[in-house]
Amino acid sequence: IWAEPQPGKLSFAPIDPHIERLHAAGMNILSLLPSNPSTSWASEAPDSVPNRDWYRLAYAPKDPKLLFDFVGKAAAHYKGSVTSWEFLNEPLWVPDFCLPKAGGYTVDTYIALLKGAAAAIRAADPGAKIIGGLAIQSEIVFGDEFIKAGGLDSVDIFNLHPYAGTRIPETFIPDMERIRRVMDENGVRKPIWATEAAYYGIDAYPYL
Repeated sequence: IWAEPQPGKLSFAPIDPHIERLHAAGMNILSLLPSNPSTSWASEAPDSVPNRDWYRLAYAPKDPKLLFDFVGKAAAHYKGSVTSWEFLNEPLWVPDFCLPKAGGYTVDTYIALLKGAAAAIRAADPGAKIIGGLAIQSEIVFGDEFIKAGGLDSVDIFNLHPYAGTRIPETFIPDMERIRRVMDENGVRKPIWATEAAYYGIDAYPYL
């Protein structure tokens, strides 16, 4: 939405300073590309979906080639600066946010878009790592459907968002064992990265 607010008006100038400051801090960068699958002007969302927040951005683009073209240009622009790209944030399972089930989207929808995006990234930067999956909490077994449908063939790394809440770390062991078992049953093992996570802290009481 910031890089291409209007069709054909693409500029990475609003984003470059953020990449530069992370490099200045000595960080290796993992970036979402993109967080949502569309822009307001490219979205296939029906007119009933309001043009605010991320609601129209959550829908796939009318022409997926627009998404793949943007992804390829971004990967080319940041080649050497961004080493890992994660495709879409929490698709399907978070209501209304990214490829909402209410819009008719499925795991197969996500995988089809992932394949096109992965091809665009690899063409622009063969050395980049591609991260994908449903970025889901590890205990939610719906995330296993991505593995069963062959989604791991398009990624180098499988993502999870294991929010612990008040759980102790050891309670994640059965989840991880289940996920690894599903990988083995489908003949593909990939590394697993927790790309978003948090614990509540004692200073979180006002929030709670």
